[in-house]
Amino acid sequence: MAQKTSVSSSKVTAFIREKKGLVAALCGILLTAVLLLAFINPANSPTSVFNSYLDCLHSQNAEKLLAISYEANFSKITTPETVSDNYGMRFSSADNSYKSGGEVDLLKGTQIKVTDVKTPKQSEQTSIRTSLADQFENTGRITDVRDISFDIIRSGATTKGTARAICVTGKWYIHEVSGI
Repeated sequence: MAQKTSVSSSKVTAFIREKKGLVAALCGILLTAVLLLAFINPANSPTSVFNSYLDCLHSQNAEKLLAISYEANFSKITTPETVSDNYGMRFSSADNSYKSGGEVDLLKGTQIKVTDVKTPKQSEQTSIRTSLADQFENTGRITDVRDISFDIIRSGATTKGTARAICVTGKWYIHEVSGI
């Protein structure tokens, strides 16, 4: 004859609570991992947005330039059409030494290497937000600012360039680029 085993209700309750804690812990770990991947996403970083900017210049993709342009997305005084026209003029008036087969390639014969990406000090970030406040709508939603330094190697000569990337509620935009 088989013996019956008696399990108290407190043991069952303790077992269920123990498993709920394990499930909750696993869900928490999974949620944390998803959030980290969303914020650390290499496709949404200052360097990747800068590289997209370079790709857009190379391919003359004004539409994609507008999508990553801080000015085109948030300006109080400039319309996206004006920004697009400015890029169009830049493409069409590029120096003849960058033309090949009638196509303008602003980056022809260049190699660009990012040398540094740094976060300005908090006081500098406050100053940047203040200076942007007159021209741009979203200065209250800026979550980060990064300054990108890069080398431009053209015909054996190296020059320096800089870019400013601005993060608005988790998405990076290119604001200023000089040297190209």
